[in-house]
Amino acid sequence: MLTYVSKRLLAAIPILLGISFLTYMVMALAPGGPTAFMSDLNPKVSPEVREKMVKLYNLDKPIHVQYVKWVGRLVRFDFGNSFKDNQPVIKKIRERLPKTVLLSGLSLLLVFFLAIPIGVLSAVKHNSWVDRILTVFVFVGFSIPTYWVALLFMIVFGIYLGWLPMTGFRSILADEMTWGGQLMDVAKHLALPLLVTALTGLAGLSRYMRNGMLDVIRQDYIRTARAKGLPEHRVILIHALKNSLIPLVTILGLSLPDLISAGVIFETVFSYPGLGRLAYEAVMARDFPVIMATVTIGAFLTLAGNLIADISYAYADPRIRHR
Repeated sequence: MLTYVSKRLLAAIPILLGISFLTYMVMALAPGGPTAFMSDLNPKVSPEVREKMVKLYNLDKPIHVQYVKWVGRLVRFDFGNSFKDNQPVIKKIRERLPKTVLLSGLSLLLVFFLAIPIGVLSAVKHNSWVDRILTVFVFVGFSIPTYWVALLFMIVFGIYLGWLPMTGFRSILADEMTWGGQLMDVAKHLALPLLVTALTGLAGLSRYMRNGMLDVIRQDYIRTARAKGLPEHRVILIHALKNSLIPLVTILGLSLPDLISAGVIFETVFSYPGLGRLAYEAVMARDFPVIMATVTIGAFLTLAGNLIADISYAYADPRIRHR
């Protein structure tokens, strides 16, 4: 296993460099240039100042030279300074990353907590009216656009009912609240994003769970357990559920890249100060260093998620391990 992990880690290095190089090329060749946001929208910026800005950020050098310099800084975990506010990129990531991990982690737990019983119930009640209702619910979750659900929830729960705040991570006066009040305030701000992510992510996972459970309950050892006279709930919860959870292990590892990719939509709609919104703001402002940092982190999470999924699957299923 150690040899396999070492080979995968070594193979991930050229893949990560290839992704970062392609991203660097696309951003460098895009119309407007990285300094367009700072210079084109400011009439006070003279051509001489623009030329100094280009030289300051080494944008006057060939693209391959710029990329090599960027890789050299990346090895030292130095993503440079933001073009937008001249703040260190690593500092901005450190400020946003915990909020994204909190939102994505809670939404993942909520989705798994709901998807497993829904999938099991749908499989046990196969072809019944319960299964059909849950199937319709799942396909509705597949079909509705995420941003539309987010806007609908904001209108209903934020404007009409006024139960939950629609944007941000905490209230303006949160510092004046007690510890319990601050915790409740954060919970209210997380409620709408969690509801949206749970509704949209629940559909796929519940179907995976249903199909996995259907495959397991048709196996011979399940028939044997029933023939021995074991109660149905014991057959399902102990003998069938454990083996049907194996495919979800892979999905859990592959969900790691969603820390950024899914957060771009949710965090932008809800103005949530996370890493996804930082990536969106960087693209809109052509903030080259921040874009490269978020893309690199996203690529790393994708490769790490695939590796974690493969290792977890091998440990969950001894048949894969022996091969």
